Amino acid sequence: MRQALNGKKRLISDNAKLYSPNLSGRSTALKQTGWGGTKICWVMVLARGVVHVEMMPATWKVDGEGLATFVEKLPSILRKMLGEDARLPRTVFTDRGTGMYIPLGKIVHKYEEALQHAGFKPYWGDNAGRQSPDMGDLLLHETAVAWFRKRMVALKPEVLPWLETREMWCRRAHQAASYATNEYDVAGLCREFPARLQQCLDEDGERLRK
Repeated sequence: MRQALNGKKRLISDNAKLYSPNLSGRSTALKQTGWGGTKICWVMVLARGVVHVEMMPATWKVDGEGLATFVEKLPSILRKMLGEDARLPRTVFTDRGTGMYIPLGKIVHKYEEALQHAGFKPYWGDNAGRQSPDMGDLLLHETAVAWFRKRMVALKPEVLPWLETREMWCRRAHQAASYATNEYDVAGLCREFPARLQQCLDEDGERLRK
């Protein structure tokens, strides 16, 4: 992992490049979870020109109950994102992810009940069978996730990656989300879905070029 962390762009003499300790490690070593690794679950929230990443508890699971727990927190999350006096969005636009819809497209009951209780409605209703299971280039939040991941790579950990604590990672994630909000046209992204659909029609279903 130490060798992978060094990357390939290093000043090193030609006669020392092939010396074993100087070889660059596989980049996958930085993405794999070892026995001592910590899994951190987070949810991307995109609304009215603001990018927010909500960190979920260590015991949180991606299932109907887990998503219902997140929905309960969503009004306060949006209030923190948009301001105390803002009129909150009431339509939730998601993909057909685990915990929200079953593979055939029917909504998960616990998730649906939580939406109704919190005053939200799903964009696809109780059946997302019309939504393609593979349409990441059309979904707006996937673009925000790409911005977030790119910034997380640029924001190096305070310590070696395998020594980074959950609190350190969360602090870095909040910085990355704030950077995306301030440096990218998030407001324009939030209005882009109709144009993306039209582009998909114009290109006869081909992948969108970003």
